[in-house]
Amino acid sequence: MSARLAIEITPAPRGFAVRAGQRTVTEVERRGLTLVAAAAGRERRFPFGAVFPALAHWVAAAMAAPDAEASTEPGQRVRRLAWRITPTLARHVDDLRAGIDPLVLKAQGAVLKIDPRLPTPLDDEELWKDTHLLRDIAAHRAAAIAAAFVGEPSRFPPIAADPLAACDEPVRLLHNWRGLYSPDGKPYRSLDRTLMNLPRGIDAELVPLLRLVRLERPLTDPLELRFVLLHARRHTMRRGRAQLPPHQRVVARSRATEIRQTLQRYGRCLREPLSARRDADLERLAGYVSDFPHEHRGRLGGLFAAARHWHRQQAEARAEAAARRELAECGGAETPTALPPIALPHLPGLTFLDTAGAVVAEGRRMRHCVASMATEAVAGSLYLFHVEHAACQATVAVTCYGEVLEAAGPDNRRNTASDWGTARLEEWGAPLGRRAAGTRG
Repeated sequence: MSARLAIEITPAPRGFAVRAGQRTVTEVERRGLTLVAAAAGRERRFPFGAVFPALAHWVAAAMAAPDAEASTEPGQRVRRLAWRITPTLARHVDDLRAGIDPLVLKAQGAVLKIDPRLPTPLDDEELWKDTHLLRDIAAHRAAAIAAAFVGEPSRFPPIAADPLAACDEPVRLLHNWRGLYSPDGKPYRSLDRTLMNLPRGIDAELVPLLRLVRLERPLTDPLELRFVLLHARRHTMRRGRAQLPPHQRVVARSRATEIRQTLQRYGRCLREPLSARRDADLERLAGYVSDFPHEHRGRLGGLFAAARHWHRQQAEARAEAAARRELAECGGAETPTALPPIALPHLPGLTFLDTAGAVVAEGRRMRHCVASMATEAVAGSLYLFHVEHAACQATVAVTCYGEVLEAAGPDNRRNTASDWGTARLEEWGAPLGRRAAGTRG
């Protein structure tokens, strides 16, 4: 259909009709607090709080392709049509909007910013008669989030004696919207002050997790609130059920400076940069400290130190169990490892690990996973060496083809000894590569 075709809008009993030439493209009518547009047997609702540009795109798409589903991502032709008809549509929409309280429109707009999918409360005219609720939704983002999500109770983690689970019409709970964020359904001072001053940048999907936490103080710092909410989400996801997370009092008392410093310490442990701006990094830290199974009454830094010690003990226990299994598979600690087909290097600082027990002991001493290579060393697939150079120590694994597979110091860190050992053992292993090539030839 040509974009130059005359467009006519004619009044209807409860709305108006859009005509293009001799064809009625769309019929629009007011139903409560929404507009309903019908075209080619399809209907779509548009809340008065956010009519444009969605309605114009819907009408333009019906004009451009009357037998196709209206596009949610209109092409250039549809956008041109929408731009052309918007002023005329706006005048008729304003006529239908007359008489609606501007506060209702403002509240609708606030809800649609949270969830543009036309949440259920936007259809409830009785709800919008509560002036105090309208003011809260228009003024406070937390109230708008509650209004947007209350029609889908699954977006709120379940709690004991959950009012959402016991109510047939969850929308009615919006009259006490602050209670939706409380562990017992009753608002309290610190929660109220947090909700009324919800920091910018907090993901709306995180805010309902407040019902898993009992705040001892208002949280108005974005980082502090994000950390508390991500800690609650991490615990809920890992445990598969909603309950008050462990150490939540320690986490909730943490100041932004503490969180940043602890995150930096955790990043140094992982040997990778972590940022307080990334939710994923904060959630990793939250999960790490949540794993600590004992009560802690100190600050976040102390909890991190205790969690780190506990994690290290667990890792050592797992490594010890793996080492015992590895020795059993090798036939015992005295089982010799295979000798290479060339002479061992005679350099100060290089020691060949000649038994399965020596390989396991190296793993314990260096706090890395070389013990898991004992079976391969016995079979002759790998040759393992302990390296000491420039007051540093390392372990180097060389394949039967003369290539250095791994080289690492204590805790799998590279150091001067690992670099020196790699260079020396690559020189030593070069004949192994030539022998292997000759065998294959």
